[in-house]
Parts: sequence; structure tokens; C-alpha cells
Amino acid sequence: EHTIDAFRWDCVVWASDGPVCTPGGGLTAWLAATRALVAGASEAEREKLYSANARALWGL
Repeated sequence: EHTIDAFRWDCVVWASDGPVCTPGGGLTAWLAATRALVAGASEAEREKLYSANARALWGL
């Protein structure tokens, strides 16, 4: 939540290999936590987080 508040939906990307992913149980736990954190987000906001921002940033 702090990251979204600080950087907004247009400036964040989701990743499964960051250092914050591993201490608490690996990918399964990280994905579950992320889904819980964005449960109240709109479909457009989740799209930005999960793919649109990365596509724009890296030209994918």
C-alpha cells in the first residue's frame, strides 16, 4: 500500500523475483499477499501493476 501511495499505479510493476519475495515463504506466499493487497483495486489498476506498466517501461 505504501508503494502505491508513494508512486501511484502508473509507476509500479509487480515482480516475482525481488528480494522482498523470498523471506516470507517464496512465490506462493508473495502472490497471495499481493492479491490480498490489491483486492480493492480496479481492474485497470491491477492491469497496470501486473503488465501494462512493464510493457510500457521495457517496450514489450
